[in-house]
Amino acid sequence: MAKDKGIKGALNSFVNPQLLNKKQSKTAERYGINPQDYAFGRPGGGGIQKKDPRQFSSDVAAAAMGDYDTRRTMEAAAMSGHSKAEQYAKGGFETMEDVTKANNIMRRMHSQAGNGGDFSSASDFAGVTFAQVNKDRDNFAKQFATQDDLTAMQKVEKVTKANDGPVELSSRAQAAIDAQDYSFEPTKRGLGNPNVAYDPNGGIDSKKAGSFMNNYKKDIQTGISKTGTPGRGPQSLHNRF
Repeated sequence: MAKDKGIKGALNSFVNPQLLNKKQSKTAERYGINPQDYAFGRPGGGGIQKKDPRQFSSDVAAAAMGDYDTRRTMEAAAMSGHSKAEQYAKGGFETMEDVTKANNIMRRMHSQAGNGGDFSSASDFAGVTFAQVNKDRDNFAKQFATQDDLTAMQKVEKVTKANDGPVELSSRAQAAIDAQDYSFEPTKRGLGNPNVAYDPNGGIDSKKAGSFMNNYKKDIQTGISKTGTPGRGPQSLHNRF
């Protein structure tokens, strides 16, 4: 993008419309500017009055500023991270040089999309604009969940809620639980403390264990007496071991 550098800058930005190359001529014509309409001549002279050639460059820039495809393409490309397009999206066009460079950017986009031929028709420009706008929107949409993502999230949520429900036991597991006696009642020792309880089945098991030990002791004593070993005194089993 050209900057204002006074008289020297104006001279450097001057483009003689009669000495344009083919690409420059097509660029000007793309925006409705006919280079043949510009020529130096005496004001009031005979024939058709030509436009001042010193205005040619700025006229092309002004025409490009009013062209939707050119401005919109630069803007969309800039939003997608194109640094050179960002210069023109922010600052616009001041000279024909700016417009030519912007058209070169669009021409490369046209070629990179697999299109051939000369980049000059209205459909060529519109196609590049459409592609860059779609690219910008796709990049923007990546910041959010897609419809497929939302559908997948809903499925996961349904499965999670289903697993949070009550657990259903098998018939064998439920029967085993129902057969157990889990009743508790306070003991005399725990009447003053409601947190103390006992299992009545545990009491029954303790009685059985005590009865077994008593019978075991009797069997030991009977066996010792049959061996003739004294139960008391220095020769008893208690003093031998």
